[in-house]
Parts: sequence; C-alpha cells; structure tokens
Amino acid sequence: MRGLTVLLFFSISTCCFGTNYNYEGTLVTAGQTIKFELHYDINAKRVVNGYSLTGKGTKDETKSRIKGRFNKKTNSIFFYETVVLSSRAKYENLNFCLLTGTLYKKKKGNEVTLKGNFLGFIRGTKKKCASGKISLNGKEQIITKPKPQLIKAKIDTLYSNISAKKIIDYKWLAKTIDLAVWDDYNADGDVLTIYFNGQKTVDNYTLKKTKKAITLTLDPTRKNIIKIVANAEGKAPPNTARLTLSDGKIQRDLITHIKKDQTVYIRLNRN
Repeated sequence: MRGLTVLLFFSISTCCFGTNYNYEGTLVTAGQTIKFELHYDINAKRVVNGYSLTGKGTKDETKSRIKGRFNKKTNSIFFYETVVLSSRAKYENLNFCLLTGTLYKKKKGNEVTLKGNFLGFIRGTKKKCASGKISLNGKEQIITKPKPQLIKAKIDTLYSNISAKKIIDYKWLAKTIDLAVWDDYNADGDVLTIYFNGQKTVDNYTLKKTKKAITLTLDPTRKNIIKIVANAEGKAPPNTARLTLSDGKIQRDLITHIKKDQTVYIRLNRN
C-alpha cells in the first residue's frame, strides 16, 4: 500500500502571518513504508481542507483531496481522502485506496509529534484495502506571508450517480466564459460530449492531458446550462475530467465523475 513521509501544512493567518508545520515520518502497513505528504489548512470552524501526496517521486505518485476536522479538546486531527486529483499509476493500478485516520499531536518546545492509526477503503466502496500506523516528527515555524491577491476557489466535484451531486450552480456576472477540459489522471480513453444551452459545443471528444479550450457567450435572459455527457469511461472507470471556468478574474475548478451515458450539469446565473 502506502508508506509515508508526511508534510502537514497549516495556514492559520490573520493579515500577513501564519503557522507552518512540517512533519516527516512513516506510514507503516503490511510491512511496507511508503512516502506520504499532507498539505492543508484549518479554518475558523476547525475544518481541515487540503491534499495528500502518496509515493512522491515514484511511478505510483498520487495526489488526493483531503477533508477533516481539528479537535481542540483531544489535540488531534481527523482526515480523510475524498477523491484522487491526479496520479502516475498505471491503468491496472487505478483501483485507488483512499485513507482516513486520526493523528494525535504532542509538543515539546519546537518539536512536534503526530501519531495515530489509519484505514484505507477502495474508492467508491466500503471495502477495506489497508490499515496501519502513522508516526511523524517535525518543527513548528512561524512564517511571514504576503497578503494574497487572489483567493482561489476550492475544487468542486460532480458525480453522475449521486442525485445531490449531479448539478452545481454558480453566479456568473461576465458576458462570456472560458471553459477548459482535460484528463489530469492518465489519459485512458475517457470520451465526452458537452452541450451549452442545448447546443452541442464539444462532440464525442477523447480527453487528453492537454487542455481543450472553448469560449461561451452567456444569454443574459436565462439561466445558462452546461451539460456534460460521458460517451465512454476509458480503461479506468468512471469517466473523470478536470474542468475550469474562467472570465479572467474569477476561476472555478471542477472534477466530474460520470458513468457511461450519464450526465452532470453546471448552471450559470447572471442575475
């Protein structure tokens, strides 16, 4: 499975300062030790958001989104991987094992340790694929950061087989929208068709690692709808695509997971 060198990143900032945690350690499972990193921040409600990186520098290097929560009472961090963002893994290895665990923090001076257990489950199922222990050591550093000029939106996810996740709504004030679509996993033969307000704009297109870009003009009198249909799921189902929507000032990032012949929707409202 996955062993671990972990870099945990917290960004708890006011105006220009933050706390940066860097931890290195091991994840041990089934006698294996694999490099692993976590990068995340914690908001005012103690919610954890970020990403993990497994097997950095190897043929199976995989980046996944993580969510979780910080428990102040127990001084612990619960995290879980929600979706794979990118991977170098071969097609036959794309049955991803997503991790979840709780790490308990202890501090002595500037030295910090995080220890805990984890479980892994096959993506999209309740089937357990791994279990083990995490043990990390690191130092806490106060850093000065420039005030960010742009707040980047999170990556939203759409699923064709989950009714509550099939549609997403954005308020969009610009007259046009630049849409880009690509496969940032392995380009394994995913094929899709994109409709805009009922008109076919991308027809039976096989996703590549390079972005395909189109510009759409919004109708100010109605809610504009982008419909994405999966024509084929490729070698590693389901059909998985990365998309960006941009007007030069605002950018929305999405990942779609679509089963063959199913559909997801992006609705844009200019009002």
